Amino acid sequence: MAQIADRRRQGAKRLLDYLLSELKPNQRGQDLLVKTTLEKLRKVIEDDLVLSLQTTDAQLLMDRALLWLHDQEVIRLNRGLTVFRPAMTISLAPERRGFKNQDFKDLQHHYDRTVRQIHVMAEF
Repeated sequence: MAQIADRRRQGAKRLLDYLLSELKPNQRGQDLLVKTTLEKLRKVIEDDLVLSLQTTDAQLLMDRALLWLHDQEVIRLNRGLTVFRPAMTISLAPERRGFKNQDFKDLQHHYDRTVRQIHVMAEF
């Protein structure tokens, strides 16, 4: 675990150094915007000799390092955060079956109540 955490910190340092190098010289302030691509960020990890020898998946290390920097509030990923943290994963069961009458009972109950409510409101 210590090795994984150390590798993530090293990857985060390399990525942060790269992001800082992309700023204009003498640019100071809070919430400065740096535009880059995932390809460039992954290349930063792959080009580091030590990191490239320690990891088999540069993409995974890049993802984890960026998320760690975001969680530590060192950087803010803004819209790019959705690339790393999908909102929902839906896995469908491989079974295939047709619909049965039981599947439509709740829907029929809803329609019956809606029709009754419409008729009551019409009489009122």
